[in-house]
Amino acid sequence: MKTFSDTRQRVVAMHKECLERLGLSDIIIKEYRAPRGWEAINFAVVVATLIVFSRGSNFQPGSLLYETAGLDRFPAFTQFCHTVQPIPGTLLLGIHAIEVVLLAVKRLKPHGVPFLSGVWIAWVATIMIEGVFAFRRFDRMVKEEQVKREHRK
Repeated sequence: MKTFSDTRQRVVAMHKECLERLGLSDIIIKEYRAPRGWEAINFAVVVATLIVFSRGSNFQPGSLLYETAGLDRFPAFTQFCHTVQPIPGTLLLGIHAIEVVLLAVKRLKPHGVPFLSGVWIAWVATIMIEGVFAFRRFDRMVKEEQVKREHRK
């Protein structure tokens, strides 16, 4: 540095380099954004699937689901659902558990969301149900912040 005017540029460059080496971002996410539109529909479908497939007895005569949905009219489908009942819930929760870890490590930590804060818990809970749609929503929030910063310059 030859002059004091070079100082700010150098400090900013050092800050960016430090963040990069630490695996952090200069964009901090301070809020949770709930699903809307198609994402909300996806959320509802996954919750319904988890509830319906939570018990094999839901597909047997006398259960609330069986009687309400009229499953007696679709015996082959009902038998199939009863047979595969453990699979959908286990797969959904297993895949989404992996996505929770990925979200926490690859998105929440780098973007400064404090571990076990309300925002952290909200994102983790929603990814446990929603899956990839929550990743997309989070990434959109990051892009929005990047655009805001570019417009300020």
